[in-house]
Order: sequence, then structure tokens, then C-alpha cells
Amino acid sequence: MTPLPPKYVASNRPVNQRTSPPPDPAKAAIHPRVQERMNALKAKHQFGLPLTEQLLSVYGTAKPTQLTLTKITGGLLLALSGTGLAFAAIEKSIFLTCAAASGLLLGLFVLLRPGLQKTDDTNQHTNLFDPSSVAAFDRALEQISDELDAKFLTQLTSIKAQIIRIATLASRPDVSAQFSIEDRHYLSESLRRYLPDTLQSYLQVPLNARANKMGDLNQSPDELLHQQLNLLQQEFDKREHKLIENTAEQLQHQQRFLEQKIKN
Repeated sequence: MTPLPPKYVASNRPVNQRTSPPPDPAKAAIHPRVQERMNALKAKHQFGLPLTEQLLSVYGTAKPTQLTLTKITGGLLLALSGTGLAFAAIEKSIFLTCAAASGLLLGLFVLLRPGLQKTDDTNQHTNLFDPSSVAAFDRALEQISDELDAKFLTQLTSIKAQIIRIATLASRPDVSAQFSIEDRHYLSESLRRYLPDTLQSYLQVPLNARANKMGDLNQSPDELLHQQLNLLQQEFDKREHKLIENTAEQLQHQQRFLEQKIKN
């Protein structure tokens, strides 16, 4: 075996960094949080604003504002009453002491009465989709935004627009009992589990095999995904039709009211 030259140097890196080829960007590791932000931006470009942001305009923020104003009022009462108690102690006035104590109790009542604590709960009850379900829907679209062709992107965009329409109709205070608890549960679970589970199952199939027919049904994953999204849309159509009928009932009720007035 020929011995190595005495000036031979071994290294696992190039000797001259300036003349060495640049590293392959595809092999560079991407931090998970950076990847999440990239997915969110791509989903926003393809599907529009996240559903979480779009539903804010549907549900509004009037009730939390009312709660904040009430807290401010109670806080002012407590502050003024505390000042009154200190002044009454200096003046040794029984009348001022009683008045300040009454104000203190009133301020505590305004801040702590049970009715205020129910404001947020009532708001959540009137909202058709809870925040966790909406967030699960947004995450599902972010994860699959790079994996779908134009046909599926159009289908999911249509589903998203329908969800917003349903949420808008269901937020009306005069929604009748025809829109049952089962209807609300199905819609909420569709966002939380049914649609995300469908998309995740599709992602498990290798990209180059999604058009191949397979399994007992002899259908491709692309065909199955299209059918399952259609099934979800059909159920959404039923619930949306119920809500539209409810709005028509209000107009019919007004028609009967006006006809009754004419007869009288």
C-alpha cells in the first residue's frame, strides 16, 4: 500500500468554501413552525382568509363589549366608594360611612353578579361552530394546500363558502326549532372530524398512486375523495335549505298577520 503524502489533509468539508458548490436547498431542514407559516400563507392564497377570521364578521363582538362596560362601571363604583370610606373616617361621619359602604356593596354586586358570567356562554351557544371545530378545518386546508389539483381546490372553496352562508343564517335570533341539535352536531363535527379525517386519509396515499384504481371498490383515491366531498356537500345542502326555509317562514307569518288585519 502506497503511503499518503506527508502534507495530505483529510476533511469532511470542502477546503475552499468559496469554490465549493452551494448546499442543496431541498435538503435543508425547515423548522416546523416555519413550515406551518408557509402552509398557512399558501392556504390563504388558494382558499382565501381562514374560516376563523371570516366568521368573526358573522358572530361580531357586541356582547364582550357590553361586559367590558359593565366591569368599568363596577370598578368606578368601587373606587369612589373606597375614597368615600377614607373621607368618612377622617370626618368621623356615620352618614358618609353608610353611603360609601352602600356604594362599595353595589360595585361588588355589579362586578360579581352571576348574570354577567353567562354572557360569553350564551354567545358560544348561539354560534353554530365552536372555535375548536373552525380551527381544525383551517388546519386541514393548510396541510393539504400543496397536494390538490384545481378540481379539488374548487370543491373545497365551495364548501368553505357554504359553511359561511350556513353560519350567517344560523346566527339569526329567530332560527326555529326545525334546525335541531342533531343538525348543529353534524355540522360542527364535519368541521372538527369528518372533513379533516377525509383529507388526512387522502394524504396518506402516495402522490403517484392517487389516480390508480385499487381496493374492493375498484376506485382511485382521487375518485373516493371527490365522492366523499360530494357527500359532505349534500348534507350541508340539506341543513342550508332548512335555514333558508326558516327565513321564509318569518315572511309567511307576516303575510298571515297582514291578512288577518284586513279581515278585522
